[in-house]
Amino acid sequence: MAAHPQQWGGQNPAYRPADALRLPAARSGSEARSLLSYSRLRGSLVVSIFFLRLFPKYPKLAHTAPKMGRSPPEAPFCRHGLMFFTGRHPISVEDSGRLSLPASLRAPLRAPGAAESEDLTLYVFPSLDRRCLEAAGEPYLAGRRAILARMKPFDPRREALERLYFGEARAISVDVKGRVSLPLELREIAGISGEALCVGMGDRFQIWAPAREASRREAAIAAAGDLLDIDAAEEGAP
Repeated sequence: MAAHPQQWGGQNPAYRPADALRLPAARSGSEARSLLSYSRLRGSLVVSIFFLRLFPKYPKLAHTAPKMGRSPPEAPFCRHGLMFFTGRHPISVEDSGRLSLPASLRAPLRAPGAAESEDLTLYVFPSLDRRCLEAAGEPYLAGRRAILARMKPFDPRREALERLYFGEARAISVDVKGRVSLPLELREIAGISGEALCVGMGDRFQIWAPAREASRREAAIAAAGDLLDIDAAEEGAP
């Protein structure tokens, strides 16, 4: 097989850079197969370089599928679109556990493009200290599932949190008028009877017995003030 000009370190006076892209002639079947493989590899490299230059910020494909020892990509953490659970909403609770959610708490549960005539699904579970109920949509639980997947499978902390977020959660239907029926078991945990107070928490909202929430609100405002004072002191420190 004739020597490729590049093999001579550029000493061939007739050598041009473009010659590096040309394939030498093959004299046997094995040489032809080797040259064909080389040609395919070179073509793949050219396409890859073109793709990376055209889409420099395109995510790596390795990040889109979980591998052994890697955690799966995190799901949307809290909400659909740009809507959050906000505000404080006093509501009445019937003896049967039925209550009506205001429109501002139903809107973040609705997926983009979903019709307002469709029923919604609300996931309700006890809070960590079991003093109130936490309520959220499916994206919130998906986010919690992605976080827990990073922990070791038999970690007792993981099992405890999985029991909280999934074992004790109840999927409750919300009709087009916002009517919800809270199970008696959940109402007893939170001490809810006759009246309740829904408090927006951004990615979820809490359902409180009003008396319990009043004491928690005072403590939260005081804690927030202390945190702001600490931040201000740290910013002013030399």
